[in-house]
Amino acid sequence: MLHIRRTLAPTRDAVREVIDNRVEFAGDEVFTREVELNFGNAYDKLLRAADNLELARDLLAGVRDYHQAQIANEQNDVMKKLTAIASILLLPMLIVGLYGQNFRNIPELHWGWGYYWSLGLIAITSLAQILYFRRKNWL
Repeated sequence: MLHIRRTLAPTRDAVREVIDNRVEFAGDEVFTREVELNFGNAYDKLLRAADNLELARDLLAGVRDYHQAQIANEQNDVMKKLTAIASILLLPMLIVGLYGQNFRNIPELHWGWGYYWSLGLIAITSLAQILYFRRKNWL
């Protein structure tokens, strides 16, 4: 399309000069009246071609914009999924990090079911987040 545009504009301008009788050779007219009328018809066709070319450029720009919008939407979906996965992994890491520290006064450490308590807490929070993100259609 760019090649056509670069060719069409100078050709249209040259034909317009012939129609306006600006092309002369040693003071004499180069083209007869009949040839100038044919150049007028060619000029009209060149104008229509230029208009159609602009329309095609606008349509192509619209298709390009639509395609870029689709790509942006797909990237947003991927980012939602990655955010959900990161959030799901965050709470278990927090719980494991908290119970992995060397505290002596955490009641669950001296309790016989403390290990199962932390595993259950991890499972419940992870399941709750998975259900929440599925309800929001992020997963």
